[in-house]
Amino acid sequence: MTDTHVEAKADTFAIHGVLCAVELSAHSRQTALRAAQLAAEFGARLTLVHVTVGAESFGPGGSHVAPEWKKSLVDYATEEMTKLQQELHIAADVIIDSGNVRERLNHVAEQTKSDLLVLGRKPPGGHLGDNGSGYAIIRDARIPVLSL
Repeated sequence: MTDTHVEAKADTFAIHGVLCAVELSAHSRQTALRAAQLAAEFGARLTLVHVTVGAESFGPGGSHVAPEWKKSLVDYATEEMTKLQQELHIAADVIIDSGNVRERLNHVAEQTKSDLLVLGRKPPGGHLGDNGSGYAIIRDARIPVLSL
C-alpha cells in the first residue's frame, strides 16, 4: 500500500450526522455539550434523542398504550430537552421516542442518517449507565458509538 492510497482513503472519512442519546440526568449536559462540539468540528448535523420508557401495559387481549401516560412522558422530555438546549446554547434537531432503547436508537440513527452515536456512561442504574444495557446499546448499534 502506498502513502497516496492511505491519504486518499483518509480524505473520504466524514461524519455528516451525530446522534446524541440524552437521558435527562445531570450527566446529560456534559454528553450533549461534547456531542455538539464534535458535530461542530465535523460540520455535522446534530440530533438529540431521548427514549422514554414504554407507555404500554400488557393484559388480556395483548398490549395497550396508555395515551395520557405517554403524553405526560413526552411532554416532560420535550420540556427538559428545550431547557437543555437553551442552557447550553445548542442548536439541534430533537427526537423524543419511547420503547426499547437499543431498538429505538438504531431506528432513529437510520431515520436521521447519523454516522455516530454519542452516549453518556452515567448515572449508575440509568438506561445508558452501569446496569448492563449501555453495553447492549453499544453491542447492537449499527453505527460507531462514542461513550463519554
